[in-house]
Amino acid sequence: LTWNKVAGATGYQVYNPKTKKWVSTGTKLTYTINSLAANTKYTAKVRAIRKVKKTTYNGIEKNVSFVTMPAAVKGLKATGVSTTSVTVSWTKAANVAGYRVFVYDYSTKKETKVNDTTGTSMTIKGLVAGGKYKVAVRAYAKNSSTIYGAKTYLDNIYTETTLKKGTVGTSTIKLTWPKTPDATKYVLQSYDAETKSWKTLTSANVTSYTDTAGENT
Repeated sequence: LTWNKVAGATGYQVYNPKTKKWVSTGTKLTYTINSLAANTKYTAKVRAIRKVKKTTYNGIEKNVSFVTMPAAVKGLKATGVSTTSVTVSWTKAANVAGYRVFVYDYSTKKETKVNDTTGTSMTIKGLVAGGKYKVAVRAYAKNSSTIYGAKTYLDNIYTETTLKKGTVGTSTIKLTWPKTPDATKYVLQSYDAETKSWKTLTSANVTSYTDTAGENT
């Protein structure tokens, strides 16, 4: 809380709605009320005082009503990832009207609003295969105006990469895939239907593989 200086005042007092007590601020024109509940309406009071010898005179009380921000979203996690989408979920918060979801694209270095929802999950579509993203969710409450809580972030989300058939020669097939941010190695495997087992074709920091046609692919 802040207020203007009152002419003739020798000090100020604030009614703390948390402790339900009047507190002296001395001559300071500011006071911070701590340990309040999230998304809750409070009414504080401020008054100037004037001390003359041993007598204290109280000025007119000024009421200040406010609503605290909703608490930060908890339990944010990724529950599904594909080549072009990611699904995130979070824990339901008490006494909120809904949630706003954002996504940050590391390739464009831009954060954009995805959508609002009253649920506790959302699928973010239109992403790029092999991309790196960060998702943010914040709760909001509606009183006389919309009040937003702090953002909760889920970082280092990678969409699945795509495997493409490249050049096909008389005896070779070249496979390619896009480079994924932060990747240090790519593992390419081939599935043998007869033995019902996977065979590793390559395990290196490369984005292509050439194989003898029909042998492993």
